[in-house]
Amino acid sequence: MSAATCPYCGAKLNLGLKFCVVCGRHVSADNMGRVGGGLRGGFRPADITRRLDEMITVARFRRSRRSHTLERGTRFVFVNTLYLFVATGLFYAALQFSLEMVFPGKYQQTRIPFDKVVQFVQEKSAAMKIPEVKQIPNSDQVVIVHPPSAAAEKKKADAAKASKAAKAAKSKKKLKKKSTVKQKAKEQ
Repeated sequence: MSAATCPYCGAKLNLGLKFCVVCGRHVSADNMGRVGGGLRGGFRPADITRRLDEMITVARFRRSRRSHTLERGTRFVFVNTLYLFVATGLFYAALQFSLEMVFPGKYQQTRIPFDKVVQFVQEKSAAMKIPEVKQIPNSDQVVIVHPPSAAAEKKKADAAKASKAAKAAKSKKKLKKKSTVKQKAKEQ
């Protein structure tokens, strides 16, 4: 009896394996029935392939056996919603363009107020406080300075107003003292 060979690459087939160790292709049962010479030849350690992740745990087995229907369904809904959103936007833009070409100046009120949307986004982005990154001179250290919150800025402004009012009151008091001293000096 001759040893069974792979019908694709002609390499010798090993007993019990349902694939060719050389080309990796699946070998049908009729080729496996002719393995008479493979028993005599024995197994060569170089012919047996081994996967690196051959050790399978219970968790990995369960994960590989679980149903992926929910994941596929979620992906299907997400992708189709995205396509629908893009197609609707393109259809709207094409409709607006064609109406503007056919009836110039008549359908401008139905457009999305793009300038208002841009203005709103610019106002919100200007109000955002972004931390500053400063590098200390003659050093490799970087300091991140977080901007103060709105409440802290308000407290600071109130304190500045209070100190300004206190300085103004002090200067008025000094002026009054000076004027009273001058009046007393004139009276004498």
